Amino acid sequence: MALLPTGFKERLEQMELCRNQRLSLLQAEKEVQFTKSQVLASKISAIKLADHRCLNLQQQIASKHFVISSLKSRIDCLDSQYVDVSQQFRALKSEVQELEELEREKDKYFVSETKEMEGFKVELEKFAVESRKQVQELKNQVEQDDYCNGRSRGDDSKMYVVYGHLVIISGFQDFKVDVENICTPLAELEVL
Repeated sequence: MALLPTGFKERLEQMELCRNQRLSLLQAEKEVQFTKSQVLASKISAIKLADHRCLNLQQQIASKHFVISSLKSRIDCLDSQYVDVSQQFRALKSEVQELEELEREKDKYFVSETKEMEGFKVELEKFAVESRKQVQELKNQVEQDDYCNGRSRGDDSKMYVVYGHLVIISGFQDFKVDVENICTPLAELEVL
């Protein structure tokens, strides 16, 4: 090597240096490329992970949409049932109000009829007492007239109250006297 000229030696050293620099640059470039490859692989992995997460989220969203759709359908069904039940409730409420009104009217009518019947009963009792008095008076008068005329009614004579008239049926003749203009049913004929 000592035999080589100085210029050539310097040239050779420069070439060696240049080669070493290029090798260093290539090594650095290789390391950069390796680092970039790692970063790229990491990014690709992150992208794949993000894609997987997106797919999962889309599936969850689709599932939630299905649940929401199902719930909306259920809500619509319940709304329809609520409308039907509400209409039935209004109809039943109206019917109950009508029945309550009828019950009140029935109670009023019952009270009115009870008062009327009680009044009628009192009047009927008064009429019965008065009629008995009048019948007894007429009976006494007839007996007195018979006695004065020299005849008596005998056992076959009977007195009836028929449709508000006193009827005396005897073996000789019939007497008919107005007691009061009240209809007494035939079933209530009273033998005095």
